[in-house]
Amino acid sequence: MEEAIEPDMRFYPSLNSFFRRAIRPDVRPIDMNPKAVVSPADGKVLHFGKCKNGLIEQVKGVDYSLKRFFGRWEETGFTMQKTSDAQFAERLKVHPENELYQIVIYLAPGDYHRFHSPADFTITSRRHYPGDLFSVNPKLASFMRDLFVLNERATFFGEWAHGFMSYCAVGATNVGSIIFHYDPEMVTNINSGRILYGAHADKDFTLIDPRLPDGLPVEKGEMLGEFNLGSTIVLVFEAPKSFEFNVSSGDKVLLGQKIGEILSKK
Repeated sequence: MEEAIEPDMRFYPSLNSFFRRAIRPDVRPIDMNPKAVVSPADGKVLHFGKCKNGLIEQVKGVDYSLKRFFGRWEETGFTMQKTSDAQFAERLKVHPENELYQIVIYLAPGDYHRFHSPADFTITSRRHYPGDLFSVNPKLASFMRDLFVLNERATFFGEWAHGFMSYCAVGATNVGSIIFHYDPEMVTNINSGRILYGAHADKDFTLIDPRLPDGLPVEKGEMLGEFNLGSTIVLVFEAPKSFEFNVSSGDKVLLGQKIGEILSKK
């Protein structure tokens, strides 16, 4: 509570608002190195590394298809049926010589529940998949394949200075409510009966304002949204081959902390 903007518990009208309380900016300084990617939230690193052959890992040894995670995406120029996982991943990149990287950060119920931008980033589109709300506890993630593909999730696509970037907020047990501050039209955690696998709703952020024809620009460290309890953030982004993570699986990270950077060539 000493980190909260409002430390008096009487200020919060509900348990939900208490869980989603805002914290003071000074307690989470943002690493402003333009070559660094920062943690978008407080949480635990489940896994990180390169996206190999179009597959990414939710935890060590348990992988899933990037193509299935993102779903049908016309910008790749391929149909889902005729595209291999590796081809799909390659077509996401703006610069073919770069690599695709990923990191998975788990927000436990006791963590700060708001999520922020990991870099200066222009959001061009959003895709919301309604889905299941399985727990994203690391113990379950370690043996339940396709956990993140099955769960409700909202993914924001766009570009940062070095190419493609996606930012996915994954729902979990009791945490289907994902709030994105720039997208009030997105309503999550609606139980409308049986969910058709693959059903989704898209939004084009290049059309929201004629003054922003390239999409919605957000700054590193800027608050993007919040979960109702805790959940998972999955970042998939393009960067030069000199990019290196400076975290380990199992590490506790804080919002604004550097989790990797593009190193200068020797």
